[in-house]
Amino acid sequence: ILRKRLSERAAAAAAAAQEEEASSGKLPDIDVKHLRATCEACTDLRVDPEEGGDWSAIFLARPDVFVDIYSPVDTYPEDLWGAAAAYFGSLSKDDMHLPGGRYSCAQMLMARELPFFANFTLGQVCHFVQLAISKRKVLGYSDGSVVPYVFSQSMVKEQCAVSLQPCAASSSSASAAAAAAPGGAQDGTTTASGMPFATWEVARECLREILKNAEVPGEGPSTVPLSNVKRLFRSRYKVELSETSLGHAKLSELLQDEGFSDVCHVQLQGQGYIVVQNPPPAQSAAEAAAVAAAAAAAA
Repeated sequence: ILRKRLSERAAAAAAAAQEEEASSGKLPDIDVKHLRATCEACTDLRVDPEEGGDWSAIFLARPDVFVDIYSPVDTYPEDLWGAAAAYFGSLSKDDMHLPGGRYSCAQMLMARELPFFANFTLGQVCHFVQLAISKRKVLGYSDGSVVPYVFSQSMVKEQCAVSLQPCAASSSSASAAAAAAPGGAQDGTTTASGMPFATWEVARECLREILKNAEVPGEGPSTVPLSNVKRLFRSRYKVELSETSLGHAKLSELLQDEGFSDVCHVQLQGQGYIVVQNPPPAQSAAEAAAVAAAAAAAA
């Protein structure tokens, strides 16, 4: 974010000097190594390491009041959410598509000078967008854009999850709904290309093996990026992992279901989610004694 904000300010300053618009879309490149070295050399800043090899720079003489845009805590009043829902519900087809990234989406909303965002910082609008997508079902995704929830792929997936139906791979809400409907492009047991959908038993065993193969001795529980899970199911096991056919609208929610509690859990790391291996349940004393007795008998 720091690098991007500096690029944006440099572009705006250059445009102002030339009396041009700063909306060409091309930002000057900033060398991240040079930026970090500059921040570390500044006596007014403290540079801290972050997860995933990232880092942050904080002013020493100012309170740390940055907004955690990934926080699930919703502190915004209901009248704000009502005004936002009414606004997004009134958008025309031409205006309802917003940039897919939370940061870019927040920038566009700030530029519209919406009254319910009066006195909001960019960070607060980013947090609002996150909550509107992840919790409030005010916004969702379609074809890589953020759109009102009723036009989103998210709503289609919710409907498919309720009926335990797979959702078409297409991100177009209309085509996905048609393909997932009875008589559509899928028969409920295989994808359009003939690849079978994973059952609960298959999904559990495949994921357990994926995490087992990712183990590194001495480094604790293995991890796999959440974004890689479906690809690994396809490439290694020739099955499609459909969260909606197993009753969930999101893959992250599926893998936090009780049915996977002895296999894995999902954890936020940096700006992405990872699937973390869960240790096998501890044996009870009776089970351990039975195993020992069976081994002795076999000997």
